[in-house]
Amino acid sequence: MCRHDTESFSGDSAAPRLARAYVTRTATAVIGAPHAVIANLGLVCSELVTNAVQAGSPEVTVDLDVHHSRVEIAVTDAAPGMPQALDVEPSEAHGRGLRVVAALSQRLVVQASEGRKTVSAQLVFDPPLTEADFRCDTSA
Repeated sequence: MCRHDTESFSGDSAAPRLARAYVTRTATAVIGAPHAVIANLGLVCSELVTNAVQAGSPEVTVDLDVHHSRVEIAVTDAAPGMPQALDVEPSEAHGRGLRVVAALSQRLVVQASEGRKTVSAQLVFDPPLTEADFRCDTSA
């Protein structure tokens, strides 16, 4: 792994925007340039954090792992219930978040433990990035 980073956010309406900026900034600092996977990572992050906030979590924690071949994000919250992919009509404004995350990710996992749940997604760099592409000791 090149870099692991964790940040917590208050479970308010600003959290999705702040979390998206955090993961985008952190991942871009590691690879040194914008990348399509990083743009997708930002969207995945904001969808997962939005779900946690809308479910009522007072705090949301985002873990980010950047590897040479992939980036992994895990969003942990204390909101009740488990996230579910909804079947929504095209005219509905909400309800597509987990389907968007699943479409952009190579892996999506939901785990519950001790009153908290973690939703993890993995996005793959294709082709994998090389050692020269990374700044593993960079702080965001």
